[in-house]
Amino acid sequence: MAVIVQSFWLYGAVEPATGASFSLQFSHVDTEYYQRFLDEFSNAYPVSLNILQVNNGRFHKGKALVVPENIILLFQAPYWPELNPIKRLWEHLKVTLKWLCSRL
Repeated sequence: MAVIVQSFWLYGAVEPATGASFSLQFSHVDTEYYQRFLDEFSNAYPVSLNILQVNNGRFHKGKALVVPENIILLFQAPYWPELNPIKRLWEHLKVTLKWLCSRL
């Protein structure tokens, strides 16, 4: 029996000192969906200045991207994904999701 797997993308941010996190699930990775993530994140934390460490993905630098005033994008050095705190959360989630999917 074939198992149909749907792909999805998690966009997220984590506060390293407290572990507080914010994430949204989308069907695509592109500037349009990243804009939606930034807008929702900005609205969730409107009174704080939020620094998001991001890689150099094209969708992080899209010409149409409008970064909200309470967000600063901090671009990490290329080829150093281990410097991004959210990567630890994704590793944990991938292990859990892999285990859940293998049980289907």
